[in-house]
Amino acid sequence: MKRKEKIRLVNKIINKQEELNHLIHQLEAEWPTLLSEMDEGIRLGVIEPDDDYYIRRQYRKGRTQ
Repeated sequence: MKRKEKIRLVNKIINKQEELNHLIHQLEAEWPTLLSEMDEGIRLGVIEPDDDYYIRRQYRKGRTQ
């Protein structure tokens, strides 16, 4: 692999990493809203909770206390 190709590949990886970091920050910002909406859907019986739901719920309780 030529030096220019390697540099291009590294730059591509860096750009993808920056995109992922941006998406992670967006998700972190929206996460409380998403969880609230999921709680409401489960309460109304519209959404069926999965096995991990209760684990996430306990984790949230631990973080907010």
